[in-house]
Amino acid sequence: MYMPNYLVTTTSLGLPSTLMMNTISLLGLSCLIPVFGWLSDHVGRKKIMFYAAFGLFLTAYPLFFTIHNHYTYILIPLIILDLFGAALLGTLGAILSELATTASRFSLVAFSYNVPFAVFTGTVPLVSLFLMHQFHNEILPAVYLALSAVVTLVVLLFIADGKGRKLR
Repeated sequence: MYMPNYLVTTTSLGLPSTLMMNTISLLGLSCLIPVFGWLSDHVGRKKIMFYAAFGLFLTAYPLFFTIHNHYTYILIPLIILDLFGAALLGTLGAILSELATTASRFSLVAFSYNVPFAVFTGTVPLVSLFLMHQFHNEILPAVYLALSAVVTLVVLLFIADGKGRKLR
């Protein structure tokens, strides 16, 4: 729910318009998550996550620049961001499940997903607001997004792709 607040704060768009665009983009995201989950079963989870994180790293700043400066085209960058997000979310559950044995899977998945999710996504508004006010640049939340993509890419170096493997 950060994007509607960001759009209302940094653009001249009103809340109803931003909520409508956010609804459209979230519907797209919701439809694409299972598609990327299915695709990761056939292509490989690491490959999907790598391309999504790398794409997010490369395009975060240009997409936020477009959102901030070209109001006519705001929905296009939102859909592109959702495409990368769906690719990451569609593979995440399977990757987390493959990292642990059956005996510890529930605890590992619950902890390794929920704690970082709360810490990192919960701090997005705070860090974004701090960056925008500290550096007087309303596009800097893209840097936070790009850095999270870098963290994902580093983590991918240390995990094996579980495509085709049976769960332990």
